[in-house]
Amino acid sequence: MNSQTADVSRFHALDSLRAAMMFLGIYMHVVVAYSPIGGWAFKPPELTTTLDWSLVLIHVFRMPVFYVMAGFFAALLWERYGFRRAAKNRFWRIVVPFVAGWMIIYPLMMFLTAFSGKGLPWALDFILSGRFLAHPHPLHLWFLEYLIVLYLLAVAVIVGIRVLVPVNVQHLQMRFFRSIMQSIWAPFPFAVLSFLALLPMKHAGLEDPPSFVPATHIVVAYAIPFAFGWLLFANTDLLDTLRRRAWLYAVIGAVIGIVYLVLIYSVVDRGMPFYVTRAAHALCMWCLIFGITGLFLRHFAGHSALGRPPLLAHC
Repeated sequence: MNSQTADVSRFHALDSLRAAMMFLGIYMHVVVAYSPIGGWAFKPPELTTTLDWSLVLIHVFRMPVFYVMAGFFAALLWERYGFRRAAKNRFWRIVVPFVAGWMIIYPLMMFLTAFSGKGLPWALDFILSGRFLAHPHPLHLWFLEYLIVLYLLAVAVIVGIRVLVPVNVQHLQMRFFRSIMQSIWAPFPFAVLSFLALLPMKHAGLEDPPSFVPATHIVVAYAIPFAFGWLLFANTDLLDTLRRRAWLYAVIGAVIGIVYLVLIYSVVDRGMPFYVTRAAHALCMWCLIFGITGLFLRHFAGHSALGRPPLLAHC
């Protein structure tokens, strides 16, 4: 077993992976600010599409990787500290930042939007009258809201399995997961699940939520990588498999990513191309999840102060 997988006190490579995904998020939002795409309320007069391709490609894997890590570290918390302490940890590190952050960001965003459209007096009246609360939205904090939903679902599923599923069937399910992961074709079964989850999406890609009400198809789409991360923690020796195959999956994912970009920019999204594009997205996503995770296990296994993002830290 690799020393990284053996060190159960800290998974430094995975901490660094989460930090890298956060930095990619900063990059994406900067690019969106100067791109015609994206729902920003105010943008400069001159926009460019030069880097739009990078937004499309990064969006394929960035949030799924986050949810893989969320499932992994949620399982770690439950295993290490028990349900009650794990729930308390997630409350203070996820629920409180989500609520407090939204109470600050949402009114400020609505004020700036109103100010840019109709001026200061109207913007002040819009906020002070409470009209800005007519259509609340989680904004960029939506991923925390969906993470809370997935935590609640995870509790229900784990309790249900322990109560309703015989132990021998549970062991059989775990052996099935391990057999998939040990196969060279490991990304494909997960890609099939994600392909099915992508079918309800309006566009070829993972949608952002339309409102505070959790959208079932989006919950399902992210529940798949979350559950994968949970199962991966239960089989941490399989991290070494990801480490050994890192470059293989990363290169395959990059190639499929190029195919996906070609499809996005050159094919009408209906008929057979509708299914082909989503299949490419799903397979690219899982190859890159496997590949990027493996690369961090190979090359960033040591401690790094920059690799411990505080918001999602597990201890």
